[in-house]
Amino acid sequence: MNIIQDLIPAGRKNRPGRSNPMLFVTVHETGNTSKGAGARNHANYLKGDAAANAPVSWHYTTDDKEIYQHLPENEDGFHAGDGGGNGNRQSIGIEMCVNSDGDFLKTVDRTAELVADICKRRNIPIENVRQHQQWSGKNCPQNIRAGKPHTWAVFIDKVRAHMGAGQPAAITAPTTPTAATAKTIWDFLTGKGLNDFAAAGLMGNLFAESGLNPKNLQNTFEKRLNMTDEAYTAGVDNGTYKNFVQDSAGYGLAQWTFWSRKAALLSFAKAAGASIGDLVMQLNFLWDELQGYTGVMLVLRNAKTVLEASNVVLLQYERPADQGAAVQAKRAEYGQGYYDLFAGQPAGTIAPPYLIRVKPGTSYRKGPGINHGVAGRIESAGTFTIIEEQGGWGLLKSGAGWIELAHVQKI
Repeated sequence: MNIIQDLIPAGRKNRPGRSNPMLFVTVHETGNTSKGAGARNHANYLKGDAAANAPVSWHYTTDDKEIYQHLPENEDGFHAGDGGGNGNRQSIGIEMCVNSDGDFLKTVDRTAELVADICKRRNIPIENVRQHQQWSGKNCPQNIRAGKPHTWAVFIDKVRAHMGAGQPAAITAPTTPTAATAKTIWDFLTGKGLNDFAAAGLMGNLFAESGLNPKNLQNTFEKRLNMTDEAYTAGVDNGTYKNFVQDSAGYGLAQWTFWSRKAALLSFAKAAGASIGDLVMQLNFLWDELQGYTGVMLVLRNAKTVLEASNVVLLQYERPADQGAAVQAKRAEYGQGYYDLFAGQPAGTIAPPYLIRVKPGTSYRKGPGINHGVAGRIESAGTFTIIEEQGGWGLLKSGAGWIELAHVQKI
């Protein structure tokens, strides 16, 4: 599967650059049946003023011959029609071309392969592959919803089939962690007593340094050493790579670079009997190291904003070459993304998908709230799967409707 990366330029109105935790994949159709309206045509459109002013943007466009990428997967876009909701802020958007001179069945098949690849790389459950309609109510993807060339269920079956075979596509977009990894880091930091502002500010900096990837090798050294993240990590673990301490390559969550810090990290990993790329080991090392930065810890323990926490980590702990206002704003923005995602959520809180136990007679509605009409009632007691939450309501996996979570038991 070949992916052509043709990104919307940074700074355009339709490339907000906010952190995307990548919890969902959203499937669309372009609605443009004009001849020649393929993936390349839409790539050009997204880089133009009309798309910027709308603003509108998504991550991939597929046609019967090509796939174009327009946004890094770890950035959000404007495609789901739900404002600041989960569709825009937490999903990877894919538009399928419906140009009249294309083969739509081939486009759908290519899209299923792409969706499967994303789900495998990002550990996104199949239940979190959504239609545009599920976010905003728009009849999209219109053809598939009408059973052309086949139903949504058949499309999902194709995704499942692709997920069971093959290797992830080679793609040059930055790799970032799953939401589960981010939640592990959040729970660790808040479990150590940091408040939500501090945890978010610290995580925003770690994301900027490594994408929250504990095996991340500084990009310039991947080329210099001709090693991937995995190869470098394995080489350090098995002893075939012997220059970890002295090579000046940034590595891990905080991109530890200076020889004494890398030596301490290596000793810590050996004492723990863990891989140098182990997430929990690095979190414990990070925490121990931070105790030596008394000024940083003082601010973190009393942080009143994400920006305050982010800046003290940036300026007094990470201390990259560029510490300017733009860098400060970007790291705080990353941190705000984690604050918006996790703040106020207790450690171990169950996130969708999860099972619920429901009493007979419980009603479910057409939307998340009592202002939406009743779609039906549960006939008999049983267990059901919730795949999304909004305002105290959960969406049933079947798509039948939304159920008020105050009246069910989470399992």
